[in-house]
This record gives sequence, structure tokens and C-alpha cells, in this order.
Amino acid sequence: MQSPTDHNESTREAQDEVSELNVVQSDALDASEEQDDSESTIARELAENSSSEVVEEPKVSFDTFDLQKPLREAIDTLGFEFCTPIQAQSLVHTLQGHDVTGKAQTGTGKTAAFLITIINDLLSNPIQEKRYLAEPRALIVAPTRELAIQIASDADLLNKYSGL
Repeated sequence: MQSPTDHNESTREAQDEVSELNVVQSDALDASEEQDDSESTIARELAENSSSEVVEEPKVSFDTFDLQKPLREAIDTLGFEFCTPIQAQSLVHTLQGHDVTGKAQTGTGKTAAFLITIINDLLSNPIQEKRYLAEPRALIVAPTRELAIQIASDADLLNKYSGL
């Protein structure tokens, strides 16, 4: 996770970034014909929405989202007030339980976006039955040890007040 100063600089830089986001439908496509239509629709939408012009997106505050109080306190403590574009675009869907795929430059907050969703869901849906100590409720797979350590560190910061 970046320091607030780094985050503010990244947020400014992120406004110039090109990012992609696709909402993944929960229902599987039954026929390959439907899949082909879906892929061509997505490709068409991306082509229509991409341009060489940089359009400044309005800033989206984390207050916009219905986040659990301990998570919101951690975000405030870290000094984050506004979402980066990839966070704003993805959180609106993931916090409603939808899957998304996204692509954005390094340092634009993709890790925080999926961690916020996971942590908020875990806090919103506590396990009532007896559990084993340290029994996992979420699994995050990372391609390298270094990235796994970074994700764990970011998760610790966002879980500061949650007790998770």
C-alpha cells in the first residue's frame, strides 16, 4: 500500500492512465454462439469507449460506498480520501457481489480495490458457527512471493481495526 503522499501523486497520474474494466456476468453462457456475441459486444464497447483524448473522471470518495466502519477507519487512517479510477470503476460492482476483470498501470490501486471488497464482505458476513483457529475465509493467489508479501502487508493495513 502506498503512503498518502505517494497515493495522491498516483491518483493524479492515474487520471491520465488508460484502464479497462469489464463486469463478469455470474451466469455462464450456455452456447458458444452467445459467447461469441458477448465477446464482440465487449470488443465493440471497448472500441467505442477508447479514444486518444484524456477525459478527466470526477473524483469518487470512499464515503460513496457502504463500507464497514472498521474498514472505513483504516482507509481514513491511511489518508485515502478518493478512489483511483480503477477503484471507483470496480468497487461499484464488486461491493454488490459481481466479478470484474480490470487492467490498469502498476501503482493505481488494483490491490486495494480487491482487498477492500474482500474485507468488507468478511466483516459484513461474520461466521456464526464454531471455527478452527486461523481457519481461512478467503484465498488470494499471487504469482510471486514478493507480491504475496506486498498483498499481505496491504491487507494488514486495511484490517487494522477489524480484528480479522
